Amino acid sequence: MGLLSRLFGSDRGAWETKRSSAKNCTQVIFRESSPVATTPRIKNQLMNAPLMACTWGLWPVKLADCDPMDLYAKASGVASQLRSLPCTFAFAFYPFPEAALLQFFLEIRHDRSNPFVVECSCDLANAEMKQAFEEIVNLDVMTIHFLNANMSSAHSRQLTKSPDAKEEMSRLWSAALRHDGSISRGARNFQMALQRYNMANPMEASPII
Repeated sequence: MGLLSRLFGSDRGAWETKRSSAKNCTQVIFRESSPVATTPRIKNQLMNAPLMACTWGLWPVKLADCDPMDLYAKASGVASQLRSLPCTFAFAFYPFPEAALLQFFLEIRHDRSNPFVVECSCDLANAEMKQAFEEIVNLDVMTIHFLNANMSSAHSRQLTKSPDAKEEMSRLWSAALRHDGSISRGARNFQMALQRYNMANPMEASPII
């Protein structure tokens, strides 16, 4: 696969940076030893079109200007099964010729044959998504809220970044901005970059390297 990896561990949990030449990507990966539960930040039901339209999904949401940007994971039919299981979370950058593709991945192996895997893509030309991703990259603590099929909160957890992990995510973010800025406007095609990603990452395999 042409894989390079650096593994780190601390009292805040294990994380690592992996690079795959085969998939043309770099990922900063966080691996929980056990979930750190927190109070859900949601009022009744969350109204969010992308999440409402899917069975499983992941999306950044800020409920109010004074709140941090959080991640919301739609987990219809399996939310209760995920509560006590550790997750793997990754921030990925794909420097495709047509565009810089950024992804958040969340994986929980509640079922070996059908694990819970969700992802969220960022097109840096989309100002709203760019701001959401940047805010999450800059957080010291990431909060993930799990939603039932009716968009009500099931449970929430927090992932705390060590200073080094946060710095590594920031470096990856800056590299993505530089790469995307180097592509001429006429040559930039985010949908083509997304197609490249989909071809290299079949649905039956985990996108986390």
